[in-house]
Amino acid sequence: MSSKRNYCAGCGGTITSKIVDGVNREYCPECDIVFYYNPLPVVSSVVVNKNREVLLVLRDREPQRARWCLPSGFVEIHESIEEAVLRELHEETGLTGKVVRLLDTVSYRNEFYGDLIWITFEVQRLDGKLVAGDDARDARYWPITSPLDLAFPPNVRAINRYRDYYQGLWKMQDSFRRLDKGRKIDPS
Repeated sequence: MSSKRNYCAGCGGTITSKIVDGVNREYCPECDIVFYYNPLPVVSSVVVNKNREVLLVLRDREPQRARWCLPSGFVEIHESIEEAVLRELHEETGLTGKVVRLLDTVSYRNEFYGDLIWITFEVQRLDGKLVAGDDARDARYWPITSPLDLAFPPNVRAINRYRDYYQGLWKMQDSFRRLDKGRKIDPS
């Protein structure tokens, strides 16, 4: 969420506006500085267990308080996006993990925070006891194949991408399980 600046933090002078790159931007004529507003980076993790259940947290803060979402949060200054996603996972669920791959990146407009860049990673769980922490009321696994009504559309999109990516592999694994169940073992 951004609000208009009235005074320059550098010189204390009054902020005006100026067209730069075809956009009306805040400008300090004393310092000759243009102020840019950029989207905030948000990270999420898709952690799926061996039962094909995705880890979700129940939000305890606005926006979207009391709604389920992926473990998510803002990237801090001097922190990589990979460090941020693992920090948020640990803060919200008590789990540690390792980044497997970038899953999705999407622009998202949120009425509470404004323009966001939502970056989602597939994360493998390494250790820890699952417990709601930080700004989460609850943390648990949900079947990834069930339709999920989540707080943030970028989370739904990322889970769908994950599901699409692994659909073929899951079909193959399921067919092997069916073969194993139907096979008779020769005791000799």
